[in-house]
Amino acid sequence: MAIQWDQMASDQGLRPGPEQELAPEKIRPICGPIPGLPAADPAWIALMAFAARYYRRPFGTIAVGLLPKWLRDIKNYAAKKEGGRSNFDRLMGEVVAAKDETPQQSSASEPALNLDQLAAFEAIQKPGVFVLHGVTGSGKTRVYTEVARRCIESGAQQQVLVMVPEIGLTPQLVARFAQALPGVEIAVLHSEVTERERARLWLSAATGRARLVIGTRLSIMTPMPHLALIIVDEEHDHSYKQQEGMRYSARDLAVWRAQNIGATLVLGSATPSIETWAQIERKKYHLLSLPHRATGEPAAPIELIDTLNDPAKEGLSQQSRSAIAQVLADGGQVLVFLNRRGYAPVLSCGSCGWSSRCPDCGVAAVLHRVDAASLATAKSNTTSVIARGEAPRQSTWRLQCHHCGIFASVPRQCPECGDSDLSPIGRGVQRLEDTLTAEFPQARILRIDRDTVKQGKALAAEIEKIERHEVDIVVGTQMLAKGHDFARMRLVVVADADTQLINADFRAPERLFATLVQVAGRAGRHGQAGSAARVLIQTRYPQHRLYRYLLGQDVAGFAKAELEDRQVAGLPPFSHMAAVRAAYRDETKTRQLLRTLRDELQQLAAEHSWPVTVYGPVARYPEMQAGKWRGQIILESGSRPALHNLLATAEGWMAQHRELDCHVDVDPVEV
Repeated sequence: MAIQWDQMASDQGLRPGPEQELAPEKIRPICGPIPGLPAADPAWIALMAFAARYYRRPFGTIAVGLLPKWLRDIKNYAAKKEGGRSNFDRLMGEVVAAKDETPQQSSASEPALNLDQLAAFEAIQKPGVFVLHGVTGSGKTRVYTEVARRCIESGAQQQVLVMVPEIGLTPQLVARFAQALPGVEIAVLHSEVTERERARLWLSAATGRARLVIGTRLSIMTPMPHLALIIVDEEHDHSYKQQEGMRYSARDLAVWRAQNIGATLVLGSATPSIETWAQIERKKYHLLSLPHRATGEPAAPIELIDTLNDPAKEGLSQQSRSAIAQVLADGGQVLVFLNRRGYAPVLSCGSCGWSSRCPDCGVAAVLHRVDAASLATAKSNTTSVIARGEAPRQSTWRLQCHHCGIFASVPRQCPECGDSDLSPIGRGVQRLEDTLTAEFPQARILRIDRDTVKQGKALAAEIEKIERHEVDIVVGTQMLAKGHDFARMRLVVVADADTQLINADFRAPERLFATLVQVAGRAGRHGQAGSAARVLIQTRYPQHRLYRYLLGQDVAGFAKAELEDRQVAGLPPFSHMAAVRAAYRDETKTRQLLRTLRDELQQLAAEHSWPVTVYGPVARYPEMQAGKWRGQIILESGSRPALHNLLATAEGWMAQHRELDCHVDVDPVEV
């Protein structure tokens, strides 16, 4: 997935898609430039042009879409009365009034850089791509703030962009940078910012007034005329890949943007992606290591619990229960991790085998327990009923599809045989929360997942409760796996780590390994009296290769083994991949049309001797979504130009079959 500068700095013969003419009556005249709007930075235009070309989207669509919606509203440029000020005038007044300064001395004393941090800081002195590989708790953020300080102090106009994979990580990172760089204006860009505020921050960055921008993946598209340093935190995270519209990788665009303008790029992670490791081995990226925790505490040892010998009754083995009890007795905190929302993955009838399924997607409908606030939302947003023929009724339970989002009430009896004895099968975080409540009735338990926390501010409030030690046991999903520093966390229990081991996606082991390393890193980051820090992982497959590397916390060894496997199989990063995907209510027609496209592409590749292999059509997961069958053909090649030549042909085919819901995904992260 990583974009290589030597292969992609220019068009390299990539052909654009077919030209599409517009009817003259649909073309509107351009009135002229708007006074006060900053001129478009040429480097920013080059970034948009490259992104549009590489990710196969029209340049105009990208350029307009990247302009904040508030700035696209023509009403904001018209004064309500003659001689008066427009909304835009007022907004620009706020932008101009904001004064930015060079960093002042922080009032809060920050610890001096340790030897490892200092070595990394001194190495990041010139343009290039630097991979900051640090164990969890090694103080990567401390290096980020010092590198940013040096960059801003070294030039009167130089700007810094810091990217995070999720909104939930934004508040604490902003706080760290604000403390380290007092007096510097920080523009924070993510999906929870209001449209007007987004426009103000965008203009502040585009005019060079905001010296530091912190944001999620869309922030890579922010115009910054004096950009000199880009930092991508948790660079391995798949949240950096956009999954709709222009399906771009923000991390890969950061690589291209930094190299195009001669800026410095820092990719930070405890578990760098396999693509990044490949670039390190090719000597394209510079590896910097932080092998020790900043506090001096050793990494918490990882232990495997074989659930075939110590069964996980109600989700927890006896060894896990004993360890939790010991930590609670010592006044420590416990994190119980299960990356599965809801109460149970499926509701089933023991008499006839019926199971709850989404009628539009054909996958299991998850059983959720719903609180009063969520019930009001559910009642107003109901769009479909999973148990056909029965209207939703107010209840403390509901069935929900995690793919299309529809939900329904739980049927009173089995829709197939009428038996009223329906049972939840499997376990989600809600059911695990019940187990913990029953086992440890005196403990203060907090569950954190997408059902309890829907916004970044809400997550920040819950994190503060943990930091104030108002919580004894935290049970949650991947939202808690990375970036958080809990001083009293002495034990991490992973309730079920095996789901991804049997996933057919070739990237599944990489994702699981990264998640387990990250969540294990929450334990024992600070020294505490009482129980020694531990990480317990419940698994049915303790002999799996992945766990061998995990026990030794050998990130580089795991990456090397994965690279060897992928090289043998000819998978990325040793090949380039793209998918042409289509969805339509008629599966037979969709398959036939995709076969036609496959044959056409194979023939074209053979005629031009392009080294591209075309597979499929194959179904995507889930096969059905919102009533449409979803299929795809996969293209693999060692040549990016040859791959894009075929994609240009595929786009012509897509234009001829507009009845299908089609898109192209270049460098897909899920196959």
